[in-house]
Amino acid sequence: MIDEVDKASSNIVFLDFLAILRDKYNARKKNRETEKTFKSVILAGVHDIKNLKVHIKERRLLTEDEAKLIDKTTYNSPWNVAEKFNLDMTFNPEEIATMLVEYEADYKIGMNIAEISKEIYSYTSGYPFLVSNICKVIDEELDKNWSKLGVQDAIKIILNEKGTLFDDLIKNIEHNQELYDTIYDILILGKEKIYNIDTYEKGIMYGILRKGINGKLAIHNKIFELRIYQYMISKEEAKKEVLSYEYRTNFIDELGDLKIDVVLEKFQLLMKQEYRKQDEKFYEKQARLLFLCFIRPIINGTGFYYVEPQTRQDNRMDVVITYNKKQYIIELKIWHGKVKEQKGLDQVVRYLDSQNENTGYLVLFSFNKKKEYTREWIELEGKRIFEVVV
Repeated sequence: MIDEVDKASSNIVFLDFLAILRDKYNARKKNRETEKTFKSVILAGVHDIKNLKVHIKERRLLTEDEAKLIDKTTYNSPWNVAEKFNLDMTFNPEEIATMLVEYEADYKIGMNIAEISKEIYSYTSGYPFLVSNICKVIDEELDKNWSKLGVQDAIKIILNEKGTLFDDLIKNIEHNQELYDTIYDILILGKEKIYNIDTYEKGIMYGILRKGINGKLAIHNKIFELRIYQYMISKEEAKKEVLSYEYRTNFIDELGDLKIDVVLEKFQLLMKQEYRKQDEKFYEKQARLLFLCFIRPIINGTGFYYVEPQTRQDNRMDVVITYNKKQYIIELKIWHGKVKEQKGLDQVVRYLDSQNENTGYLVLFSFNKKKEYTREWIELEGKRIFEVVV
């Protein structure tokens, strides 16, 4: 049994070993009595063995002889023998609750097990390592704060840690331009893509992508989304194409709450001053990323945000920010006329209802050259919505 064959697949000695095995098995087929070899060989890895050639070529340049050897060992029979691993390794909320029941029996914290298990699942989609890591951080670093806030604090810590999981996540995205573009389209541009195992094989194989609601392609979990957002935002900041406003105290009131209306007013001013000369294509493509780049330094270290994946449609995106135990719901929407604007307001109302909130915020990105940079409070169906046009 050979584990992690992906990492050995660029080693010519290992490939030569595979070639020897192949020759031995073929020889045994012809003469079973005189030719001896292993009864079975198990190669465990992420890639299907028939895809190892592609994987190897992505990692380094090969000599002509090495390329021929790879062709011989990866595409010819009997190496097309990969077995599907159909066991679902993710935890559902009930399985997470089972672990928490055992923990509660030992420590008698008095946690709301059903609530916490659902909260952990909502961010991890049951990804085993992430589930375990959240629990570990809460237990060891957050004084056993088993609450929704404790889960969010644990995620903030995890997102700022270096580790193999996130290193591989970013590496796999960066080393495959098609995968990078797919994720960018989903997260930043809000495009919907139909789940297709052939088209998006690598992202699914790496566990980055999964089948989401209504057969749409989705990022596996919210923590992966947040980490990828961090990475993409950092890339934009490194290019110095994004300006931010880091004086956090200007946006905090005497109770320590976030003055989100002031934040949005400042964002409007920044966009008016710095980005009005940008071409429309750049503006529309970068609009949402620009907002996330702007908001991050203001809430960084204290607040927490995520993008609601179920609302990435119809040119809209909901950003949910928690700060000082309060929640702020901001919808980002591309402006396409008054009818679409009203639809955006209605969508904010429905989402506020689903979250049991009465106040929301709507940022309209308008590309109309004669637009007015307006901001106003709107009363609608018992909800207060602060609308800003940028």
